[in-house]
Parts: sequence; C-alpha cells; structure tokens
Amino acid sequence: MTVFRHRAVGRFGDGETWTFGIYSEGTGGIDAAETAWDNAVTAFFSSALAARISDTVTTLSTSTASIDETTGRQITRRELAN
Repeated sequence: MTVFRHRAVGRFGDGETWTFGIYSEGTGGIDAAETAWDNAVTAFFSSALAARISDTVTTLSTSTASIDETTGRQITRRELAN
C-alpha cells in the first residue's frame, strides 16, 4: 500500500490563503489518487458547502504526494489547478 498526503489550497474573499489536508493509504497510482482527491474537494465545495459559505471563498489547487513510510519524505507529487 502507498501512503498519500493530500492537500487543498484556496483563497478567502479578502485574499488570505487557506489550506487543509489528509493522509490516506491505497493501492492505486499517484495520478489516480490525485484525480480522486481533486474530484472529492470539488464536489465538497460545490455541493456540501455552497449554501453555507461565501461565494468569494475559492479553491485554487489540490495536490497529492506519495510518501516514503520509512523516512516520511515525499517521493512523487501531482497538482491540479482548479
């Protein structure tokens, strides 16, 4: 299994930047993991939060990195702009 570190980055209406992330494990590759993460973040912000947050809060990008379990260091990384 591969350990992945997922991050989402966005901006508030006043220009301040926000970020959040999670770790996951999976058997798929880095590209599939990033696509799934990006789709989840997009769906979350467009449906679950749309009625609850300002429309000036935007998502700028998502990224997924594969992590070496022994060292905790990044092996590969993919990023998608939103």
